[in-house]
Amino acid sequence: MTSFGLLIAFLLNAVPVDVSLLDGSRIHGDLEALTADALTISVDGQAKTVPRPDVLQLEFGAPSPAPAANVTEISLTDGTRLLATSLTVTGPDAAVESPSLGTVKTPATAIRSVRFADAADVAAAWDELRNSDSQKDRVIVRKGDALDFVAGVIGDIRKEEVVVVLGGQEAKVPIGRVFGLVYGARKSAAGGSAGDIQLKNGERVAARTVEFSDGKLLLTSVGGVTASVPADRVAVVDYGRGKIRGLAELPRQVDYKKLNPFWSAEDQARIQSLRIDQVPWGRTGNSSLRTGGKAYSKGLWMHSGTTIRIPLDRQYRKLQALAGLDENPAGRPKVQPKVRLLISLDGKPAFDQMLGWDQAPVSLDIDTTEARLLEIEVQSAGEPGFFGACEHLDLVEAKLIK
Repeated sequence: MTSFGLLIAFLLNAVPVDVSLLDGSRIHGDLEALTADALTISVDGQAKTVPRPDVLQLEFGAPSPAPAANVTEISLTDGTRLLATSLTVTGPDAAVESPSLGTVKTPATAIRSVRFADAADVAAAWDELRNSDSQKDRVIVRKGDALDFVAGVIGDIRKEEVVVVLGGQEAKVPIGRVFGLVYGARKSAAGGSAGDIQLKNGERVAARTVEFSDGKLLLTSVGGVTASVPADRVAVVDYGRGKIRGLAELPRQVDYKKLNPFWSAEDQARIQSLRIDQVPWGRTGNSSLRTGGKAYSKGLWMHSGTTIRIPLDRQYRKLQALAGLDENPAGRPKVQPKVRLLISLDGKPAFDQMLGWDQAPVSLDIDTTEARLLEIEVQSAGEPGFFGACEHLDLVEAKLIK
């Protein structure tokens, strides 16, 4: 093939992708290769290789607004979600026709639930039933605006009927009368997931392995399903599941130092208590965390005099967050609050800085490798006579990375 032909072939097979890395940076280019060890991306004609463990997410394109209405939703025990145009179960074997994955063959025992009908107005009831811990199979039927079920043993699924044993009698139930099926006593598939593959039509694969070759993603699910998916059908490859934990999600011990001798125990609890995702007051009552001129929906609000201790047990590599004084209190210019933020790992200082009310938030990127205990302390550094007034630290986008 001529050089011109090679160029045309490359352009036709180019797969543009946005890559998010664990350090917060992003790369845009054309995906060339993806293995368990590394990702190679072409940026302005230059190949760049990134270790795969440093990759958080690959974005191929926006998902479709909604999946097609005439599909069957199948949830597998490994977390995979398929939207099928047809499903057949014969004895121990199941076959699914997926718009994105083609023919998918899986053991019937890998199916956790099947939904044949639209769940738009009964979604909460369906979620409750399919996530219930039942030892028996359930055939879900719709009665007006409610869902009900009959316990039995689910057998084969054919094009237009479901075979069910009810009260010792075998019945062939038309699929049109069945809202869904929930299988009992089915445990989650064993093994870890390398990444979640989200397809543009709403399907999702919990993948044990992910590779890229010739414009396609080659997948093996945790449950053992293999598939080859054209990259233009993929929305996101997300490697973050289980790798990133929000700081607020982890168990913690919280201690408070009383800043005002006139505070009662009730006053101290009301004023100093650690808050998650919101401040206890604001211009209109409870408000979002706000620092650096921006509101945040996730984070920790810490009054001066607060210390939190979080066991890490040597599981995490990095602590990342944005730290700044909360901008909700209207009295900040008068008292000009200031705090000292100290972060220690196993008793050794890792960060120590003064933060003022008129100062931009600071980014934290702290190596926590091998650390067993994280300690975050917010000390009062304002005028003593103000007793910590408006000394409220926001730790937003706070996360620990494995």
